[in-house]
Amino acid sequence: MSFRIPASLKLTVPLILLGFAATLSAVNLLYHVPRAERTADDATRKRLAQEMSRLQSTLEYLLLKGDEAAAQHEIAVLAHNHDYVFAALTDDRNIVTAATRRAWLGRNIADVLPQFDRDEGVRTVRGRPARIDIDEDHIALLANAGVLMGSEHEELRPSRTGGLFLAYDLSRARSEARAQVLRQSYYWAGWVTALALAMWLVFHFLLTRRTARLVQAAEQLAAGNLGARSELAGNDELARLSRAFDSMALAVARDVAEKKRSTEELERQREALYQREKLAALGSLLAGVAHELNNPLSVVVARAVMLEEESYPAAQAAATKIRTAAERCARIVRTFLAMARQQPPERGPVMINDVVSAALDITAYTIRTSSIEVALDLAGNIPPILADADQLHQVLLNLIINAQQVLQDQPVPRRIRVSSRFDLAADTVRITVADNGPGIPEHLRGRIFEPFFTTKPTGMGTGVGLAVSFGIVEAHGGKLTLDSPGEGGAAFTIELPVCAADMTGADAGAPLEASANPRKILVVDDEAEIRETLAEILSGAQHNVITAGSGREALERMEAEHYDVILTDIRMPDLDGRALYHEIERRWPKEAGRVVFVTGDTLASTLHEFAIECGRPVIEKPFLPSDVRRVVAEVAEGVPARRA
Repeated sequence: MSFRIPASLKLTVPLILLGFAATLSAVNLLYHVPRAERTADDATRKRLAQEMSRLQSTLEYLLLKGDEAAAQHEIAVLAHNHDYVFAALTDDRNIVTAATRRAWLGRNIADVLPQFDRDEGVRTVRGRPARIDIDEDHIALLANAGVLMGSEHEELRPSRTGGLFLAYDLSRARSEARAQVLRQSYYWAGWVTALALAMWLVFHFLLTRRTARLVQAAEQLAAGNLGARSELAGNDELARLSRAFDSMALAVARDVAEKKRSTEELERQREALYQREKLAALGSLLAGVAHELNNPLSVVVARAVMLEEESYPAAQAAATKIRTAAERCARIVRTFLAMARQQPPERGPVMINDVVSAALDITAYTIRTSSIEVALDLAGNIPPILADADQLHQVLLNLIINAQQVLQDQPVPRRIRVSSRFDLAADTVRITVADNGPGIPEHLRGRIFEPFFTTKPTGMGTGVGLAVSFGIVEAHGGKLTLDSPGEGGAAFTIELPVCAADMTGADAGAPLEASANPRKILVVDDEAEIRETLAEILSGAQHNVITAGSGREALERMEAEHYDVILTDIRMPDLDGRALYHEIERRWPKEAGRVVFVTGDTLASTLHEFAIECGRPVIEKPFLPSDVRRVVAEVAEGVPARRA
């Protein structure tokens, strides 16, 4: 079992003071009791020496007179004094003639007192001064002295020498000495204890109580209570320590608050970086998807346009439908690419009510089968806005589908309200899509437009739709906001600026549709369908087209003959479009100005930077035959070509 000292000053200080008092009392007893006993022994020894001298003189007088009875009476009287253990008187033959113990009478003193050495006793008896020693047990003083004795015929004339033997008990004297020391010890112990208690009270009010407040404030601060303060008054050391602690606590509170703000900011930045990385991954995925989709879409669009141009009316109608559907797919791909590139979309005059109606037409079946009522409130005085109709169509489609998914598990009635308004004072158009669903919790509203954040169950939402819609609206110079109406549900509002029709950025000059003279053109692409489609488009414009399936084949053909225009894909195995351009620039510097790039992926930063650096025109897949012919004509005629 281990003994532990209490940690609190409330207990340790009084315990230390009481311990000091107890120690002082113990030291006093251990030091003064033996000393008092020795003093008592010395005093007793002196008294015994005086008693021996008196008794010796008295006995000698009586014995010299021959009054042995009186001498025996003197010895017998000592028996009533309990301090004397025994007393004995012997004659010159060491025979006990008087004693406090009757059994000793007539016996040799050496037989009854073996502690007295016989020879030493004889010498002592013959000497006059008394001898006083302490016995072996140190509990009594042993005294002996010689006594002069006379004969029967000659009084007062010493003729013999006897002996006087006494034993004096030291117990009573020592007990009285110890009792006196104990009384003094108790007296001083009481005063020391009272002093200790007084000191404890002083310590309590001046030290322990104030220290406890300081410790309590420190513990609260350590537990996270940044408002903990000790607030001790005064100018002593504890007060100064308290003020220093309060200043430190204030600094700690500021540091913790700043650290918390920094941590939150770092977390927001980390989350933003994480979202940017996911968007970058999404962009890379879009680039791959766009590249894979653009090649077949290029073939479909180009073939459909060629059928429109060459076929009879019935086939032209079918080709128009094919081209329209394919162009829509191409525009969707371009929309994703434009958002990923963060580039302004291609805009034109758009009637926003038509876009709303088109989005509702697409979702009509899903809304109707979900038993959802649609309340349409479109204003008639809304002017055209400068926007990309497909992108706005995508935003409205996303908002309507989100409302439908929220309402499909709600009890009837289920309603979606779509309205449009024109604010003449702000010169803006507002489109609102509202539902009567459960709404969005307040703590989630700030994150609703974050990429990859969704409130839908796992497997139903990706968290991309609202983030993409938010980016599209912002790219148009507008705002997409969330409101929570008092009657419940959620209301998304799109606010777009109204721009003049002349801001469409139309080209100043009319494009060249075809070259007046046939040109020799080299088409380089690793996919046969793209090569053949481009060859047919340009052959139809009376150009002489040569195709190559790789960059190395194109270099071999260029070594053999000259070409007016070189159309090359950028992404190709082995020697790609960039390496082919650099090789042409190295071998035939003048021919590098005749290169036109064809690609379905300009999202990659390296390809985009390369296209800007070399300054050559780029035809993006899927392409229209008119765009291909125009770019080829501009390059062949030396006119600065535009992106197609």
